[in-house]
Amino acid sequence: MPWWSGCAVMRDGSLFLLMDNPASFDGRYFGPTAPADVIGRANALWVH
Repeated sequence: MPWWSGCAVMRDGSLFLLMDNPASFDGRYFGPTAPADVIGRANALWVH
């Protein structure tokens, strides 16, 4: 999977989303995200 190689200024309120899996499609691939584009929220169900 190619990595996002662009450069962008983080605007107020923008999000840079990351996962712990290097093969994930996250901010490293797409760049910053607007909060309005987020349609869900993750909550920890089990913390061990």
